[in-house]
Amino acid sequence: MKIAIRVDASLQIGTGHVMRCLTLAETLQRKGARIIFICREHPGHLCKHIEEKGFQLYRFPLSVQKESNNSQIDMANSSSCASWLGVSWKKDADETINVLLQEEISCLIVDHFGIDASWERRVKNHAPANLAVIDGQLDRPHECDFLLDPNLTCKAAERWKNLVPPHCKLFLGPRFAFLRPEFLEERSRLRRRDGHVQNILIAFGGVDKNNATGMALTALKHVDLSGIVVNVVAGVGNPYMADLERASRFHAKMNYHAQSFDMAKLMAVADLCLGAGGTMAWERCYMGLPSIMISIADNQIDNCRSLAREGAALYLGRQQEVQVRKIVGSINFAFTNPQELRKIGEKCIHLMGEPASGMHEFCQAILR
Repeated sequence: MKIAIRVDASLQIGTGHVMRCLTLAETLQRKGARIIFICREHPGHLCKHIEEKGFQLYRFPLSVQKESNNSQIDMANSSSCASWLGVSWKKDADETINVLLQEEISCLIVDHFGIDASWERRVKNHAPANLAVIDGQLDRPHECDFLLDPNLTCKAAERWKNLVPPHCKLFLGPRFAFLRPEFLEERSRLRRRDGHVQNILIAFGGVDKNNATGMALTALKHVDLSGIVVNVVAGVGNPYMADLERASRFHAKMNYHAQSFDMAKLMAVADLCLGAGGTMAWERCYMGLPSIMISIADNQIDNCRSLAREGAALYLGRQQEVQVRKIVGSINFAFTNPQELRKIGEKCIHLMGEPASGMHEFCQAILR
């Protein structure tokens, strides 16, 4: 069975969509499917990384001709992410249709906030493939056969039923977060945390274009780090990597990691994380790692609020609204309230369920 995945990474979009699709692709491949990626070459794309993983990739170039505002944002609703395709939705859909027909694709998986029912309807009308959508936004309709939303959203099933066709099968909740095998392995030998902080992880995802990592480092200068190890991770698309490396030298036990592929191990040894509300939030939850969260993109806000409401994180708000002294206060709260921190970690594990079974269930539905 041939399956295509339409997904992008960029300085604006981040890297989380591509990374979770790679995890899904590897699982589907082990189950006998042949996977083809379709990506546009935005600044900060991960096309080379996908090819290094051994997957066939169709690269769509950025349009050199300016698209009109109307054609680019002509979606069924005015999603703030409509322009993330980089070209008009019709152009992107037609380029995707060409690939689907050329490769005789049986199923198309879409993980892209810039795509909605208009794009999907055009693709389905021209290419005979089932369509699965990964989306946690709840802000636009989809014309699909399967929809997966890993977020912890209040009344998600009820709200999605108004945005998808009646026949669409829903896969909802953190159990359907796609976690790489190393997280499952580390979880199997995870130590029991007592809430005392001896190791801090700072990780705001693959891009962090507004430098929340730098804010967190500034905050750490105002707390007592005696005896505490700090690991700072900057993703491959982070535009501040050199500055962050220099900023990480003020504490003797601070380690700087440029694009670490050992996130599972770093999360396992950490007692507290400062991070964002993207796909990495589910990795932290699965590892039972208490977090101080800052939403670094608008599409992370609902997820952050939901986790905070369930007692599974400390949420400070949108990055534009968070001041360094608020981060300092939250870190000091974590230092002086080990019982509360322990409860947050336990709640994280309880919320996640068993993602391995969720991925298996989703893959089996697609392969059937």
